[in-house]
Amino acid sequence: MSRPIFTALFILLFNFLNAQSTILSKANCTGPEGGYYTEIHSTETGYLYFKQTFAYKEDIFRAIVLDTGKSFVLHDDNRVGDELGKEVIFMLKSHDFLRMAMDTGFLFSELKENGVKKIGDENCSFYLAKDPLGHSVELYFSTEKVLKFIRLKNPLNLEEFIEISFSNWQNFSGRTVPQKVEILQAGKDLFTFSFFDIQFDAPGFTKIVPVSKDKFETDKTALLNSNEIQRQAHMENDASLLVSQIADTLVTVQRGNVRTESNTTIKQRFEAYFKTVKYLKWDDISPPVIHISEDGTMATVIVEKITQAKHLDESGNWGEASETTFAWTSTYQKISGQWLIISVTSTRVE
Repeated sequence: MSRPIFTALFILLFNFLNAQSTILSKANCTGPEGGYYTEIHSTETGYLYFKQTFAYKEDIFRAIVLDTGKSFVLHDDNRVGDELGKEVIFMLKSHDFLRMAMDTGFLFSELKENGVKKIGDENCSFYLAKDPLGHSVELYFSTEKVLKFIRLKNPLNLEEFIEISFSNWQNFSGRTVPQKVEILQAGKDLFTFSFFDIQFDAPGFTKIVPVSKDKFETDKTALLNSNEIQRQAHMENDASLLVSQIADTLVTVQRGNVRTESNTTIKQRFEAYFKTVKYLKWDDISPPVIHISEDGTMATVIVEKITQAKHLDESGNWGEASETTFAWTSTYQKISGQWLIISVTSTRVE
């Protein structure tokens, strides 16, 4: 068997033996601007979750590539943002260094051996391939038949080349993987990835379920509407309307106490309370802050309110109007398709 055929078969076998259904990796990184952190979750079917946080700025970048091939920016609540183009998708997937190192075929096609070239002091098997955008890629395999070096075009700037070096290969959970990856962009900007957490086929691996813009907006509108209904109930002294926004039981945290009450008890309490108060104002000081869970079943609404009310005194006369500033967090659960409050943690300016 000739050497080129043997080498190609060895690499195909290496890729097959090292292919993983799911990979989760975390790396501490450095770049020209400072340190940052990169986390990748990926599957062999094409799904990829990408997250980067930075020591030198407050930005957090999160994105997702779905099995369908579509890709989106992700907000904190997993609501999808802008759809990403094929160039950015390739950039995201090219950060899946461990999968790339163990299975070059997941990202590159038409792999053909093209002789031997030196990388540093080592003679390496030199291959040409195509990236997902159709551009040529150079791949170099060491004498141990592990991926040592890749040279490809920057998908976001085709005038630039990106060079990726894989080193410090170690056995990890029975797989041979590089613990360090260096990326040289445009011959001048150096980025380093040092992996500190690698998980293959982890039992707890779950795909993030993105929340569509339409679904998020529908839920957000419903939660804002609930806030407005509560305002209406206070302004109109309507206890029935108020408890229509509350679950069968409600947990309240206030002034160092935790209390659990039934919906019926709360209604009776507010019926009595509304006979002694007239609200002139029950307004948001700032827009409510809304967070919705990934699965769309739980939410929190944080509000800051200023209220103005008159209270009935013991003589049956209405006193002077007084103002109070409150802030509270309402936790909602979607029950039978309706957002209902299950707990409230409240504070006030004394």
